[in-house]
Amino acid sequence: MTQIDDADDRAEGDAALFEQLRVAGFSGPSWRLATREIAAYCQTVVGAWVETREIFRRCRRRGYVLRHQSLILGRPEIRDLVTDTVVDGLNMFRRRAMAGKGWRPGGGTSLASWVTDDCVEVFPNVWRRFLTATEPCRRLEAQALLTELEVLRPTAERSAEDRHLAVVAGADLLQHVKPAVRQAIELLALGYSQREACEIVGCALTPRALEGQLRRLRLRLRTAEEA
Repeated sequence: MTQIDDADDRAEGDAALFEQLRVAGFSGPSWRLATREIAAYCQTVVGAWVETREIFRRCRRRGYVLRHQSLILGRPEIRDLVTDTVVDGLNMFRRRAMAGKGWRPGGGTSLASWVTDDCVEVFPNVWRRFLTATEPCRRLEAQALLTELEVLRPTAERSAEDRHLAVVAGADLLQHVKPAVRQAIELLALGYSQREACEIVGCALTPRALEGQLRRLRLRLRTAEEA
């Protein structure tokens, strides 16, 4: 069987599936059953895009510039992001289809690829919702700060690129990171709240003061990267 034959078979299958969804009103058990395979495909593709940060590049090409793209994402965060994105992408596909818009048989794009494209469209809102979950976001930001501070740590094992960064910003930056602040950042990275971290560290460090320290530290790191 040639690639053309495969494409024709896929197009026919997509057309039949779309008609099945239309008859079911794009809802109910028939909708969930019929879209199971598409959802599995989207989970795989979108999962790879999130892990490699390709999703941010695709969003940027559409004009979406998202904050905190360098956050270190654990497996649970990636799983939740991908699941929410695929669900929202399928819902966007359904809304458009019910309005007589969106995918059409014979349009040259497979049904699954069309839905993954919708997933890119909805990802900015999914990412913003993720960032509004304050404590998880704060923990991830703390992890990112620790990673960047580790690069600046004066060790003989650093790479030439790391040594250059330290020359640019390290001496000035590290002297502003007090031990209590670094300890608080480490606690935030472990999942403690700002109030809990301040209570453990002591030293009269308040959540408000810690937030100010973090804000100034992030600003210095961005300045160092742009230098």
